[in-house]
Amino acid sequence: MRLDNQLALGALIGGLVGILEVLVGMASPGSVLSRGHLLEAAVLYAAAGVVLALGGTLVLRLVRRRPISLTAGAAILVGAFCFLTVGGYVNLHLLPGASDPRSIWVTGFLLPASAAVGLVFCVLLRLLGGAGAGSRLRFLARPRIAWPLCALLLGLLALISLIPARPAEKRRRTAPQGAGRNVILIVIDALRPDHMTTYGYSRPTTPGIDAWAGDALVFERAYAQAPWTKPATASLLTSLYPSMHGVNLMGSAVPQGIDLLPDLLSGHGYHTAIFTANYFVSPTFGFDRGVDRFYSSSPPRLAQLMLGHILYQLGSRVRPLMSFAEFLTRVERRILGGGAPVTGLDAEGLTRALWGWLDEIGDTPFFAYMHYMEPHAPYSPPAPYDKMFASNIPDGGRVTNFPEYTGFLPFDVGGTVSPDSLADMLALYDGEIRFADRWMAALIEDLKRRGIYEKTLLLITADHGEEFYEHQGWGHGQSLFQELLHVPLIVSCPEALGAQGARFPHIVRHIDLMPTILEVCALPLPEGLAGWSLLPIVRGEEPVAPPRIVFSEVNHGGHFARSFQEGQRKVIRCRRGGDELLLAFDLGRDAGETENLLSAGELWPGQLLVRLEQFHEAAREQATPGEHVIIDQAMRERLKALGYLK
Repeated sequence: MRLDNQLALGALIGGLVGILEVLVGMASPGSVLSRGHLLEAAVLYAAAGVVLALGGTLVLRLVRRRPISLTAGAAILVGAFCFLTVGGYVNLHLLPGASDPRSIWVTGFLLPASAAVGLVFCVLLRLLGGAGAGSRLRFLARPRIAWPLCALLLGLLALISLIPARPAEKRRRTAPQGAGRNVILIVIDALRPDHMTTYGYSRPTTPGIDAWAGDALVFERAYAQAPWTKPATASLLTSLYPSMHGVNLMGSAVPQGIDLLPDLLSGHGYHTAIFTANYFVSPTFGFDRGVDRFYSSSPPRLAQLMLGHILYQLGSRVRPLMSFAEFLTRVERRILGGGAPVTGLDAEGLTRALWGWLDEIGDTPFFAYMHYMEPHAPYSPPAPYDKMFASNIPDGGRVTNFPEYTGFLPFDVGGTVSPDSLADMLALYDGEIRFADRWMAALIEDLKRRGIYEKTLLLITADHGEEFYEHQGWGHGQSLFQELLHVPLIVSCPEALGAQGARFPHIVRHIDLMPTILEVCALPLPEGLAGWSLLPIVRGEEPVAPPRIVFSEVNHGGHFARSFQEGQRKVIRCRRGGDELLLAFDLGRDAGETENLLSAGELWPGQLLVRLEQFHEAAREQATPGEHVIIDQAMRERLKALGYLK
């Protein structure tokens, strides 16, 4: 068989395998693959087929000293692609690390199994095609036939991949309804209120927010419903508890049957946008419903394909391969777009992107959700904020992240760091807050310059807090102590709320923001919301006592925790496997949650634990069936960089 026949056959088989991978992914629930991947998959796999055909042909000619048949060549290609795709999938999703003995054994088994698949393919080809199988295959593999066929196939895929599914993709916008007020909901990731000057912190971390808070409403006891981004944000945008919306696991997505705030507002004529630097708040996890402009970083499509994943993995060990992968990614970005947006993903970039969007939409009611990553770990603010609170620490000695911690509090404890290292982390954490504050002040000033500040409902909060070893743990996502659940909440809308400058000691929750936003905008509230509007508090109609209860959750599948707070009394139930731990705290005299009162002889801890379980059961009964997506390799690497995956 001629070499050009074998190369053409390799391109055909490779392209078909790439198309097949995308089609299988599209049919799999939760896969990130879509028809937009078809063209790139076909090109990438066709190129790989050419390389495999060339390499295999040269090796076999050296060994056999004569060419092989087309059917044998096709069988070898099918076996090779079977090993790369199926073996790659098994290793990525079902096995531990590549160096683990189990992975080595399974991979070793998959190699002859893939060869057997190729052999079966060869036998079937000959049985089905009879004596003329080779000649018909040789006809398809002729360069004059194969290459035009490949070009035609790629042209069709280009149409399928690049032309929008619905040419009129833009939603039909109704005339604006309600009061026509704008809404900007700002979430500053991992921001603790006790590190804000607004809440009494000694360092001047938030001068811009402080100046604005003088005319705004400051809620001193606001609480998140979850201690990490995805479930907390889902509660913010649905007014549902995590048990109700089900967005609890790494792969969980917002169910289609749940109304998101942007979707509701869009239905009432609002322009909607999300500007986010957090990879959990992304279209992958269903946060794009009802959103006109979604400003975020998109991973390379190349890395979402199995061959692309293998290329990146090999590139991490062989620099030339990584350079090649990066070159392919640049080509992809140039043709298909994507990647980090032009203005960037830090506080400055998101704010400037918001300004650009406001310039586009003109004087129409809008909703914007802003998710700043400062001060999420690693703590690395730009100059001069990196030395603003720790000028005596040399650059090389900075500790920009906490020790790796994979436990589940309060069962496990993390490693300690020296007092100097902890002080270093806190100084950088505070520097990031100050950097974000600068752009909060700029955002507020821009609203005033545009003349829309008075009619804009502006809310600033955090998705959760951060642990700095208060309970022998680090980061967030694994406990329900106050350092993770207590969040800032500052609200203003002079047209609707007046220039208040008031502080409220009332207990409020993330789930209360959506009904508050809808009421301020004079829009109807959908049924089934778990939260209550904050306006009765603002109007002086709701006393501090009896308080709103705070129910928060974290569920990682094999372990979970639930907390229930009423006034100053709080209980936590934790379970990991068969181990269970119950905690009870009186926050009025033990704000740091250091003294477990469960065995102190008082009756209220047991009563509150009963109410906790009753409340959870009631929330669970209203649950919407959850959705799960497959986290692709590009997303895995991003989440690893943020400490969510190990």
